[in-house]
Amino acid sequence: MRHINRSLSLIAFLAIALLTLPQGVEAQEGIVGVDVAEWAIDNPGVEKVVLQRFEFAPGASMEFAVEAYEFCNGVQGEWTVTNHSTGVTTIYGPGSRWRMPAKGTKVTVANNGSVPAVQFVYMLVEKSM
Repeated sequence: MRHINRSLSLIAFLAIALLTLPQGVEAQEGIVGVDVAEWAIDNPGVEKVVLQRFEFAPGASMEFAVEAYEFCNGVQGEWTVTNHSTGVTTIYGPGSRWRMPAKGTKVTVANNGSVPAVQFVYMLVEKSM
């Protein structure tokens, strides 16, 4: 019975992880994203803040267009972020904080290190008009 509960927990965890990837991005091996918390905010133009936790295995990478205002906090490992509009690549480590480029900007986020990379992302979701 314990094995079944663990299996069901893993399936639920993976299902939630698939829901948190940016729109248009397919799930990729070595990348797990989970919504940790969500709260409404009383700020003009912003409906809510969503806190997400991402973990990239060594060698994992993902290319996507930024879909919201996002602020990142590196917790473990090394994050390489490439902005395709400017061609600038920046490397972040534990304790680093950064803002993702403007909405619509195509970026690649990768873990080129040798340990899993973990970050928390604060995403500001705009109010629907």
